[in-house]
Amino acid sequence: MDPSPSVAYLMSMKAKHAAWVVGLLGLVGCAEGAPDEKTRRPQEQLEPCSARDAPKLDLAQDGEYGLRDGASVRYGHPPQGGPPFAPFRLRLDGIYGGDHGVEVVIEAFDAADGSPIGDASLTHRFLCANAGPDADHLVAGEIHLRFWDETLESLEGREARIVARVEAVDGTFGEAAYTGPLEWVWE
Repeated sequence: MDPSPSVAYLMSMKAKHAAWVVGLLGLVGCAEGAPDEKTRRPQEQLEPCSARDAPKLDLAQDGEYGLRDGASVRYGHPPQGGPPFAPFRLRLDGIYGGDHGVEVVIEAFDAADGSPIGDASLTHRFLCANAGPDADHLVAGEIHLRFWDETLESLEGREARIVARVEAVDGTFGEAAYTGPLEWVWE
């Protein structure tokens, strides 16, 4: 009998050893620890988004930021169903929520009597845009204000006061508001 191990036996030992090494590397890679400073930096190092001194919140729908009184509040029926909605984009300067995000509240009031007609409230993370028209600002995904007890028809032509507020954990906040006619644009 030949005392040398068979080729098949050696191959199976290499496969077991390789599986053990890959498993160990996987466990080490999943271990929690402090983030690497090269891959995760504090906001104060993320210039130029943090370079602005005064906290500021800008609102937009599908056009430019800085909605002003008289601008229409575009709304419609969401594709997935549910109550009417008005989409808003928010852009921040000087307000940073880090991994915790910022608290966002957008409310709609009937301009004639001040009664609430819609809202959105959530915690949202914002990121520093590095290209395009939002470069050097903190931006996030679209937020949908919902008109919970309204129909598409009951909103058409009414004047609404839109009030938005964002607040970071450290108390830094920004506000924006405008009044405009509700305009039904999406079926």
